[in-house]
Amino acid sequence: MLFSLIKFGGIFSGGDAAQILLWYIRFLLGFLIMINASALLKKSNIKLFTSASNVIVYLFFALEVIAVIPELDKQLGIEINLIFSWMFYDSTVGLAVMSALLLTLTGGLFATAKREELF
Repeated sequence: MLFSLIKFGGIFSGGDAAQILLWYIRFLLGFLIMINASALLKKSNIKLFTSASNVIVYLFFALEVIAVIPELDKQLGIEINLIFSWMFYDSTVGLAVMSALLLTLTGGLFATAKREELF
């Protein structure tokens, strides 16, 4: 509520609420993708991935959003989204791609966990 007053100058309408809800859903899906990717790396047999999975996923997110995507946009002149950059794509296509990524990562977790506890 306070964010909406700051962002929209005190005027809060239904369209603004829908935009805030879409931001919330996009960032929630991105956060869930990060959690599932980290959990999937913890299930790997590589010791580095197992011990530093949270840091690796966060660094991949930061590198993709800060360095890779802007460089690809500058070099190729088209907007390319990889994994985490879909959080900043303002369309329902971004939500669909993020949902598909989340389902894929969750399926991968179920496949690797078999009968173990997931988290």
